[in-house]
Amino acid sequence: APAKGSKSPAKAGEAGGGTDPKMVASGLTENQLQLSVEVLTSHSCSEEGLEDAANVLLQLSRGDSPTRDTVLRLLLSGARQLGYTLCKQIGTLLAELREYNL
Repeated sequence: APAKGSKSPAKAGEAGGGTDPKMVASGLTENQLQLSVEVLTSHSCSEEGLEDAANVLLQLSRGDSPTRDTVLRLLLSGARQLGYTLCKQIGTLLAELREYNL
């Protein structure tokens, strides 16, 4: 039986015990997966880096359901963020074109 003062693994993670409570079955934390998504959406690395990040996410998406769901959710969030950025840039371009035509 667990000791009187011990915490369940989930509670220990929530209390800042050093483990991420959102660890997926692959052994990677959600924050680590988020970094791979950011590599894909930020365009701040080489073509080889983009390919590596895409391959990592592709391989993980073929794993268990929780990992696949996490990868999909992070990719959708990254795509949404790209859409917001693109929308702002189109708005800026449109304003510049209007000013130019005056």
